[in-house]
Amino acid sequence: MSTNIKHRTVIMLDPELDDLNTIVRYLLYSNHFHTEGIIYSSSRYHWREMDKVHDF
Repeated sequence: MSTNIKHRTVIMLDPELDDLNTIVRYLLYSNHFHTEGIIYSSSRYHWREMDKVHDF
């Protein structure tokens, strides 16, 4: 960023691999942002329905 303005940012992610990789990448560049919060949560519906999707 060419200016000293840092954008206010809130990050939301779940414990899946793609989001974990994204948060690592964000933290590498976090000095360019004003991080207001990081929300780490998973959907109880996502995990409850997984056994129906992958019924082996």
